[in-house]
Amino acid sequence: MTSTGTFPLGKTRRLLLNRPLLASYCQEMIHQRRRVRRFPEAERLHELRVAARRLGEALLFMEPELPAKRARAVRRRSRRIRRSVGTVRNVDVTIELVARLARDLPPVEKAAVVPIIQRLRAEASILRKSSMRKGRFSMMGIRKRIERLLAEVPRSGRSSLDARAEAFLAERLAQFDKTLRKSGKGDPESMHRVRIAVKRYRYTLELLEKAGRAAPEGVLRKVKKVQKDLGRLRDLDVLIALLRRLKPSTAIQPLLLRLRAERRRRLSVARTSLDTFRPLRPSGRAKNPTRSAT
Repeated sequence: MTSTGTFPLGKTRRLLLNRPLLASYCQEMIHQRRRVRRFPEAERLHELRVAARRLGEALLFMEPELPAKRARAVRRRSRRIRRSVGTVRNVDVTIELVARLARDLPPVEKAAVVPIIQRLRAEASILRKSSMRKGRFSMMGIRKRIERLLAEVPRSGRSSLDARAEAFLAERLAQFDKTLRKSGKGDPESMHRVRIAVKRYRYTLELLEKAGRAAPEGVLRKVKKVQKDLGRLRDLDVLIALLRRLKPSTAIQPLLLRLRAERRRRLSVARTSLDTFRPLRPSGRAKNPTRSAT
């Protein structure tokens, strides 16, 4: 994977949009949490997790301009909320994958899959019921922490947006390159790490676009394509791992063989996407890249 050029940064510019830009991410997090509290269906859980990840990236990006203690409190709470709904979300995704797969299976293999779907649906139902309190999906709050943070955020920034973008892109692409180098075997865990690195790179490009530094046309579209191909591979890896863990009957062994063959194909597609992807890179002026979030 080689570079197609450097990110088009302008002249020195201060973080004048510091507060409204951060507030937009905070408001989205509060909105998505409220929606899940009312009705924790699969798509809302997904959107909440995405909002939490994007907020985390925004907080890291603006870190030099933010009150450290307040920002850290919001970032940690956002991460805990995202992880707290992760189990339910993962079960939902697996149910969707297995159900979609079952539609095209021969009768014998389909009959072997039905008990798995029933078991997963029961698990999802138990998880949701155990999380309900007074008719609402229970989760930690974040609004007050956000309000305290925004109250202390200065109206205008002190740091150059372009300098921060240089450092942030350098860090994101270093992570990207590192995970890619370690994914030579194409095993599920290493490819998952590549997917996370691609996702974070995408969030950074989106953040810079909102801050007034849009990437050239088509770059985000290509990043999304790579993420999509890696996501499809990840879904298949999750499904294969599930079937192995449940120790299914011999009736499903032909299905596992078919899934392994499909995984080889999807791995090839993901590899091609990564090999042909040309990420934008910073000019190399950055000296102190930001630290990563966990």
